[in-house]
Amino acid sequence: MTGKISLREPSAAAAKLGAVSIDELLDTANAALKEEGLTIWILLDRLDVAFSNMPELEASALRALFKYYLDTKQLGAIRPKIFLRTDIWRDIVEDGFREASHLEKTLTITWRSEDILNLVVRRLLSNSKIVEYYGVDKGPVLADADKQTALFYKVSPPQVDSGPNKPDTLKWLITRTSDASKAAAPRELIHMLNELRNEQIKKLERGDKVPSEARLFEQTSFKDALPSVSQTRLEQTLYAEYARLKPFVEKLREQRATQSLQSLSALWNLNDTETSKIIADLEEAGFFEKFGKMWRVPFLYRPALGLVQGAVGAADEDD
Repeated sequence: MTGKISLREPSAAAAKLGAVSIDELLDTANAALKEEGLTIWILLDRLDVAFSNMPELEASALRALFKYYLDTKQLGAIRPKIFLRTDIWRDIVEDGFREASHLEKTLTITWRSEDILNLVVRRLLSNSKIVEYYGVDKGPVLADADKQTALFYKVSPPQVDSGPNKPDTLKWLITRTSDASKAAAPRELIHMLNELRNEQIKKLERGDKVPSEARLFEQTSFKDALPSVSQTRLEQTLYAEYARLKPFVEKLREQRATQSLQSLSALWNLNDTETSKIIADLEEAGFFEKFGKMWRVPFLYRPALGLVQGAVGAADEDD
């Protein structure tokens, strides 16, 4: 038995030879699933890397994907779910996308500091040894934000960098794992926590002092964990998704973290107009943030590039 799947309705002659349209197959599958009382979800994620360095193809392909989504809305038993970064969505609708107004069920996922704290605490409470060590009851802790904060600071020091103007540990974690958009990134945060655990284990295995006050982690472990997270983010996200910008980023190695238009023009050997275009692209990629009349690289990328804190031609800044 053979058959042929067609993207459009087959001609009568092709149908006799076994050609079947995708629409017909979907209708048949939908009817079969309904008959069995089943619903399936088709989850589409990581679309931002499907067409790396091919922005025109990416926009066309994603527009077609959303048209498919709208065309299959009547299939109650087959439900596609599309996960897309907000900046990619903006690019799709920038030149006009009439079908966007018909997308009724949309949700923008944002992570606040409270959400990040809850994520960390849930991971802590999933470890039975930690629950036993601190004598906590999961239910009441997860139901009370104050108790979550209290548990977090039983495990971690109050600050990574000591001082009255320095952030608390949770804020330090968020700022060090966020790009220039300042949006908290759970992927990098979880990577950071895993590296933090590994660094603390290394210290204990070589006989370093046990953290004080029954904490699991000491301050230096946080700082030692960051370079690995930074390197992974640089290579597997920034360079993977914006390969054409890699030469300009690499020119910044071991330079100051805050640069001016003039310093970047000299560094890249471009005129001001060309430099401004690259700066805009790096801002869009989350690598640069505007800082007064200058541009600053976020903490997330600094260790991997060996960047020096402070602005070009100025004393070190207090970030």
